[in-house]
Amino acid sequence: MSFAELYKYVKLATAGYVDLTGLLQFGAEVLELRAAEQSRFPAALGRQFFTTDGWAVLGDPRHTNGSHNSASGLAATLFGKPGTNGNPGEKVLAVRGTEGSEVNAALYLDLVQADLSEIGGFGIAISQLVDLVNLVFRHQAAQGETGVLQLSLKKGFIPPSGAPVVSVAGVSHWLEGHYNGIGVGGLSPGDTLTVVGHSLGGHLAAMLHRLMPDQFTQAVAFNSARYDPPSSQGLTSQFLSLFGQWGLAPSGGFNNVSMFDSEDQAPGDDISGVSSLITGSLYGPLQAVITETNSHVIEPFMGSLALHALMARMNPSLSLTESGQILQAMSQREANSDEGLLAALYKVLKGQALQSTDLTEFGAGLFGAGDIDARQKFYVKLLEPN
Repeated sequence: MSFAELYKYVKLATAGYVDLTGLLQFGAEVLELRAAEQSRFPAALGRQFFTTDGWAVLGDPRHTNGSHNSASGLAATLFGKPGTNGNPGEKVLAVRGTEGSEVNAALYLDLVQADLSEIGGFGIAISQLVDLVNLVFRHQAAQGETGVLQLSLKKGFIPPSGAPVVSVAGVSHWLEGHYNGIGVGGLSPGDTLTVVGHSLGGHLAAMLHRLMPDQFTQAVAFNSARYDPPSSQGLTSQFLSLFGQWGLAPSGGFNNVSMFDSEDQAPGDDISGVSSLITGSLYGPLQAVITETNSHVIEPFMGSLALHALMARMNPSLSLTESGQILQAMSQREANSDEGLLAALYKVLKGQALQSTDLTEFGAGLFGAGDIDARQKFYVKLLEPN
């Protein structure tokens, strides 16, 4: 995967965190403002992503309760970009991960129910995966179309006769289908696309790709929770087989899943709010991406990848390891390595030095993206050389 593609996908994974609840429409200016208000994209980056690059929300990913989050905590957004100059358009489904910036219902559903209980117990976040499949079904149907299949996860001691079940501690789990969904559009017959996700969203992206390999040609996961950890009963394959009676044919294993974990300048000492709490099996090859002071959240990951991508434009033969070594060499302190490298690149590309007030340290933490104003200064200067 090229640096440009990797940076594109980490931006899309970040955009998937923009909560669309309450919006009347999804125009570029509205999305730019919402992304900045929620400290996901600084204004400069939001303008480039939604207006210059032309990424737009396709369909309406909100659920029947009007919220972007389903009852299980699932949230995902389908993005599309029109083709230009003979290049085909592109669609990407971005799955939101664990929301850990504050203690609330979303954190409980993601971290306690999906991460710790379901992945830790079953090996798979099955409740949110069912809701994700339902969202895809609604996107596959035309806007306003009624009678769209929607699945629900059921459990009890006496399952329906003939229904495929997964039994856990004497309790049966099965899927029921109801044709009560309403289409939202966004996907056309024959569409193939990429699914991306961060944290819990990376786990769900890999699962969706395995469930629907003809629709989703690849999955890209950032700082992803794994599957079937030692604490679980390793039931991923059994739970995925439940979808077979509803027209889905999951592949036998995980294929074409790219995994990327952020790693700060001191190798091996990173603390992850999800990935290290729940160890388990990998979906594919895992690559470490050097970042500055690391946190589990996606925004610092995105900032460092922006610099990796810029260096690769200057030297296309650069490897991810080599660009990481350059980032490591730019500062004696992890907290300002991104800023130090950007200042050096700016001087090379623009022929002038940045002033001390042009950049400010982000101050990112384990569950915090850092100061939005500092990130705005960073992206303003980052985008100038482009």
